[in-house]
Amino acid sequence: MSSKKVKHHYVPHFLLAGFTNSGTKQGTLWCFDQDEIKQFQQKPSNIAFEKYLYTVNIDEIDPESIKEYEIPLKDDSVETDLLSALEVKAAPIIRKIIETQQMPEKYHSDYEDLMRFLCYQFSRTPQSKETINDFWNQTLSFTFKQSKNNFIQKFDIKTYNEISDLLDSNGASFVLKQNAYLSNMVKLSEESFPFFANRNWSIYIIENNSDHFISCDNPVRLD
Repeated sequence: MSSKKVKHHYVPHFLLAGFTNSGTKQGTLWCFDQDEIKQFQQKPSNIAFEKYLYTVNIDEIDPESIKEYEIPLKDDSVETDLLSALEVKAAPIIRKIIETQQMPEKYHSDYEDLMRFLCYQFSRTPQSKETINDFWNQTLSFTFKQSKNNFIQKFDIKTYNEISDLLDSNGASFVLKQNAYLSNMVKLSEESFPFFANRNWSIYIIENNSDHFISCDNPVRLD
């Protein structure tokens, strides 16, 4: 992989900065690792990332398929052009919400930019990637088993039985290739926009300085 940017953050720096001791990206925040059961302090740049999470496999992509998104065709285009552009627009809007304690007027350009940012934040995390993969694994496994006759005609009964046995024993699963995952992430984000935009949003304010907000690695949740 030749992506220029190795660390792909699924929670943007500017969001994490709001939880640091200085309120800036240079500050540190307390983190809790649920797997290791330990807490530690770290800078935003060193947490909430995976290497090459959004890297595009250029050799496997059809240039026509991304024309509508108006982003360059390069391996780090999702990270540096699509997601970063959303963050640049959302950061000052969220800062203004904190300062004024008010949401942007509904369907104003700031409101729409904020909703689009939330849509992508909802679908860009590793947890969402796992959900997308689980959905397609179940769908493709079911389709595979329902298409036995067609499969046998194209391949052979031995191959079909081998794959079917593996699926039944949970020894194998269908996993989306990287470009397919990214395509599903973008599609989910864009199709979620009306749902997010039509919701009624509230702001929670802490007036007691002894209380604090916390965040997580999957910060946009819908109930």
